[in-house]
Amino acid sequence: MEEKYKAKLKDLILQNISEKRTYVSRISEELNVDFDTVWSLCSEISRDGYINEREQITKNTRNKAVEITPDGKLFYNSSSYSCLYRGILLKKTQSYMVKIKDTTFKIITIIIMASSVIAVVYFGLKNNSKDKEIERLKKQIELLQNKSSEK
Repeated sequence: MEEKYKAKLKDLILQNISEKRTYVSRISEELNVDFDTVWSLCSEISRDGYINEREQITKNTRNKAVEITPDGKLFYNSSSYSCLYRGILLKKTQSYMVKIKDTTFKIITIIIMASSVIAVVYFGLKNNSKDKEIERLKKQIELLQNKSSEK
């Protein structure tokens, strides 16, 4: 089940039991949601400490009596599972954006470093070839000077 939908259902369940004790079967009927889904979500809400539940098993059926806790009333009046979901979604989005920025920075850094290495190698080779040319020309000049001094 999608987290956004799950958060909305949890809010509807809390809203449904915010005033009085009720049963999972009744919530399921009122919300037109599968009984097992409501059962499971009530268990999650109970683990969060917002409702108390008491299982009631008869020969042919199973049900839970559920009632909201003081913490559940406070949570219902001041916040919601949907708000928590949006907060988590926002954190995930921000985290994703930070990863994109980090990756972009790393790629740009690698490109700059590679360009610098290429430039150093290119200009180093270019200077090396110029140095060799200068040495060759010096030798030619010396040979010419030696030949002219011998004459």
